[in-house]
Amino acid sequence: EVVSLRLTVEKERATNESLKRMKLDFVEAVCRPSDSISPKTVTHKVLIDDSHVNAANAPPKVQETVKQEPKFVLPDLNLLVEEDLSY
Repeated sequence: EVVSLRLTVEKERATNESLKRMKLDFVEAVCRPSDSISPKTVTHKVLIDDSHVNAANAPPKVQETVKQEPKFVLPDLNLLVEEDLSY
């Protein structure tokens, strides 16, 4: 029983380390160090398909990529919020 628990724990640790590496890779790909203080701006790429086919099933040559201007700014959630608690 102890051996099976040890194997389970080691598998979970390996999975956890793999997920941590994936998360770090994702964060590095999305964020740049200079953006850590300023709010994030999100740009959208929209796939346009005039054939009324589900975008997941549509062939890539039918879809057209269009860059749009940012619609909103995401705040940096790592910064502390100063709240005015005097009502």
